[in-house]
Amino acid sequence: MPPPLFLRGLCLLLAAATSPAFATIVNLTADLEGANEIPAKVTYGTGTASLTLDDTANTLAVNLSFSGLSGYDTAIAIHCCAGASSNAGIALQFTAAQGAPLGVYSGTFTYLYDLTTISLGGGLTPATFAAQLEAGNAYLNIHTYTFVAGEVRGQIVQDSGLQISGPPTPEPPPITLMAVSALVLVFLKREHKRR
Repeated sequence: MPPPLFLRGLCLLLAAATSPAFATIVNLTADLEGANEIPAKVTYGTGTASLTLDDTANTLAVNLSFSGLSGYDTAIAIHCCAGASSNAGIALQFTAAQGAPLGVYSGTFTYLYDLTTISLGGGLTPATFAAQLEAGNAYLNIHTYTFVAGEVRGQIVQDSGLQISGPPTPEPPPITLMAVSALVLVFLKREHKRR
């Protein structure tokens, strides 16, 4: 005898409630040079950055290293939203409180930003900022005492097109599993009384 319609529906609900979602992880990179500034700057300063954007966790991991600046750095920021041939306002400032190396000629910086808890410049929402990062419309800029508007700059671009589906996100919330379990218990109790 086939299972009752209620049981088949319950099985479908359970399968839907426990299906994992997949995060989109986007690996980004930026090569910072004086020639990338608008207008270009003559400097021995260089830098590299790797960034990892997770659209499910709404996080941005930043790893930056730089050296050879002609003056000590006064600010480090991601500017948005502009292509490589134009300038834009600051969207995300790297601060001393976060461990950004300020007042130095070379340094490294690693930080994990929760895009839902920080204040982005230019009225950007986390979703808009993430979309602009993925589209290549943001750049990382290191401002120095010598070059106040920026000494080295690097357009943030996708790293070799690596956009991958990450591991499944954690299982459904406990409340969903509890509700489904309660429905199963009600059904089993009802079936037990029928017999």
